[in-house]
Amino acid sequence: MVVSHYRLMSTSVDGSHAPSFQADVPSPTTSKDGKKRGRVSDGVAKSISEIATTFGSFFQVTNDRLADIAKAVNYEQDGRVARKNFNDELMRLPLDLDTRMRALLAISKSDTLVDIFFSLKLAEERLSFIERVLY
Repeated sequence: MVVSHYRLMSTSVDGSHAPSFQADVPSPTTSKDGKKRGRVSDGVAKSISEIATTFGSFFQVTNDRLADIAKAVNYEQDGRVARKNFNDELMRLPLDLDTRMRALLAISKSDTLVDIFFSLKLAEERLSFIERVLY
């Protein structure tokens, strides 16, 4: 909405002395007090910049979450591979079939136990660990 101010002029624009009205409309680039206003495009650019910053933050959070999910999936995949190799490792130890099956069932239920088993490098350490889990 444009507000116009009118003032009464004693001399008209054509030079006659008949009263006339002249519109006093402020320029779109100046405010009522005569100071220059910022361009509308400056406000739009600032708004777009703020939106871009917000989207950037959102995308960063989403990217971080996806990275966490990827790590969890990779950890789960690593766990599957370790559990698959677990029986192969048990077969290398001097265990009878019954003990090997009980160890396989008891230890493979927990990723932590499988991780502990594979962290032990010596056969006697692994045998001791199996005994502790089973008995």
